Amino acid sequence: MYKIQYLDQSFNFLKLEEEPIFIALPPNHKLARKDSIDLKDLEGYTVAIEKSGVSVIGDKVKEKLEKYPQINLKSYGIYNSSFFATAQYNNYLICIAKGMGIDTKPYVLRPLNVSEKALYGIYYRKKPSNLVKEFIKNFSEKKTVQ
Repeated sequence: MYKIQYLDQSFNFLKLEEEPIFIALPPNHKLARKDSIDLKDLEGYTVAIEKSGVSVIGDKVKEKLEKYPQINLKSYGIYNSSFFATAQYNNYLICIAKGMGIDTKPYVLRPLNVSEKALYGIYYRKKPSNLVKEFIKNFSEKKTVQ
């Protein structure tokens, strides 16, 4: 079970979806012509990524990027409009989950060749109310049936 590290102690996580990791880059960037991006392709470029300690998956991807010293990593804050605007203003490439691509327009997305997947889901307290227990139970059952 993957979780955001800050929430591990007080919450459980119900996974709803997983998505591949992508690199968002300016449409005129030479890597935009590739169908997918290898870690080695990022050497010589600056890649913006969420700060460490926010998500287990983000940290794993960052560790892989750090194995290439020619990749200049910029880690600041969490993914939000300010993060994306700053990265785009500086012409940084952005390491994100596919679903965040809409927030990086006019950048284009190319899959990053890593095995990690971004997870989306619901956090709920480890000692949930009866209403939350019922919701999680019903939701899990419906998801399994589909």
